[in-house]
Amino acid sequence: MTDPTNQTAVAMEPTIGWALDRAADTNGAGVATIDIGTGERRTWREVKSRCDAVSAGLLAMGLESGDRVGVLMLNSARHLELWFAIPGAGMVMNDLNFRLAPDELRFICDDCDVRALFVDETFLDVARALRDQVASLDTIILTGPAREVPDDVIAYETLIDTAPVPLPSASAQDLAAIFYTGGTTGRPKGAMLTHRNLTSNALHMSVKAQLEQRDRYLHAGP
Repeated sequence: MTDPTNQTAVAMEPTIGWALDRAADTNGAGVATIDIGTGERRTWREVKSRCDAVSAGLLAMGLESGDRVGVLMLNSARHLELWFAIPGAGMVMNDLNFRLAPDELRFICDDCDVRALFVDETFLDVARALRDQVASLDTIILTGPAREVPDDVIAYETLIDTAPVPLPSASAQDLAAIFYTGGTTGRPKGAMLTHRNLTSNALHMSVKAQLEQRDRYLHAGP
């Protein structure tokens, strides 16, 4: 049992960023992601570099630690990168359920004051409508391999060119994400999850599934 008075043990408790750092350090040349949609393959070292660059890009936009950043996308390798990049910038990820109606998405973005929204091409028109309706939302980042995008949005891949900057240090107790409940009897409610919540769930899943380094995991979200 961990001694709650042992500050060293508490300081070493894993965060989302720690998990990516460890993978890059111990298996940097290993395959991290294979995007079935685009055919792109990346190593753990490449994924970490890209995530750090997106984190730096968010900070360069003027967003601050604690700001809410929405994600409205289909399953993809870039979607996975945002799970590391947004908390890596000290911000809070709001991963939106794309099956919700536009009014439900508007309520959620407005309720937690989403400031920036990552979308893929599928949901670009929805994102533009949300930007018109949600007072806090003023920035749309269009994911995908293209660097040439409409003038009213930012190309995701241009963030990869952001110069490295010192990123905020996170603790296991810090808020990492907000996920909204189904709201079957009323409006959805935001469940606030810390780095500890998310890393603990991932560890439990990996133990239950008996995952090993040689295994490949197919994520068919949501």
